Amino acid sequence: MTNARFRLSQKDLLLVMQTELELHPKLELCDLYKLVYQACFGPGHLLDDPAAVAQRIFAEVNAMQGEFHPLLQDIGNGIGFHRFSLSHFKGLDPNSLKSKCELLAELMLSSSDMAQNERSISDLWSALKPMIADMYPATPVAWQEVNAMAAKALLPHHSEIYRQNYHPHYRLLHLCCSDKIPHLIS
Repeated sequence: MTNARFRLSQKDLLLVMQTELELHPKLELCDLYKLVYQACFGPGHLLDDPAAVAQRIFAEVNAMQGEFHPLLQDIGNGIGFHRFSLSHFKGLDPNSLKSKCELLAELMLSSSDMAQNERSISDLWSALKPMIADMYPATPVAWQEVNAMAAKALLPHHSEIYRQNYHPHYRLLHLCCSDKIPHLIS
């Protein structure tokens, strides 16, 4: 795995958001904000210790209803992070599931070192707002809520409409882990 940092441009992020709107059109503004946050900062906000992360993934897979598609979603415009769907793990026997969860947790830890951190999410969101407003109609209240999240660098859960329609059970992996993904899905 390489340790090279990446930096998504505004154009990269707009392409990622356009793809998200095509894949998951039933979303809210907070889902686009979450996407931008994840695309730039990856899984680092969720990691503590790999064993605990693996246990949470194991529990989530066992409780999953529905599947998240696509099974691998590029949210880094070919240079950054991907959403790896936990639907890959559905139906595995408990021992296989445990080992896949442990590998995924380790890859997430490796991926967290790849986060883009030159700009704050607040600054980045402020710069993107005019372009997002052109591509996605949101209410003033939605803008107010998301702007407040960005100002505090908060990461929201997906909106209820997104959860109902898309069952977002995934983890973030950096492109540097792509050679290990076949081990997760085999």
